[in-house]
Amino acid sequence: MVREHVNFYRDNEPILRTLYLYLRLHSDIELGESATGRQARYGEILTPIFEALDQQGQELPDEARIKLFCLILITSIKERALFPTTIPARMLELSDEEFVRELSRNLVGYLVLNRK
Repeated sequence: MVREHVNFYRDNEPILRTLYLYLRLHSDIELGESATGRQARYGEILTPIFEALDQQGQELPDEARIKLFCLILITSIKERALFPTTIPARMLELSDEEFVRELSRNLVGYLVLNRK
């Protein structure tokens, strides 16, 4: 999942960077139904992760943990793929493969190991 996100951001970098910067400058824009659609889409994307956790007998994460998981995923990839020459992304001396592996390991650890 992380690799596919990185590829998507890299393949669509010019438009995503433009949209990201525009939304940062105009934070009052109402996203309306698109926000609901994104939430549904992330639910679909995360389904294989939830199924794997269930098969391993792991408790499924609560909604707050899922939202933070998505924020960490998107923010990390956005910085890496859209702004690679600025800090903090340029501080990482990792190949894309290492980045994908480490981000994946950390996100799985967040979902599985950090229970209340």
